[in-house]
Amino acid sequence: MARQLGRHRSTIYREIKRNTFRDRELPDYDGYYSTVADDTSKERRRRLRKLRRHPNLRTEIINQLEARWSPEQIAGRLLSEGLSLVRVCKETIYRFIYSRKAMG
Repeated sequence: MARQLGRHRSTIYREIKRNTFRDRELPDYDGYYSTVADDTSKERRRRLRKLRRHPNLRTEIINQLEARWSPEQIAGRLLSEGLSLVRVCKETIYRFIYSRKAMG
């Protein structure tokens, strides 16, 4: 399957593992369904992200970005100095930088 789709086998495995449908009441219907997986992924994208849920944290990160700090430095400082109760990794900051929400 991975060869035919041109993807690595671990990518296929992660997709199936992450989006397998499970129902306790009707276990006969457990399995991977593409439509359910698509709906699940759309729901994940709709959920509020960390930097939207915590406006003070977002403001702090924006201030540090404007001061020319790198996302790696910001994430490390927030963690080492305990400035935030919420952990933010550099990838979260990069996603925020390149998102449409940050453009405004």
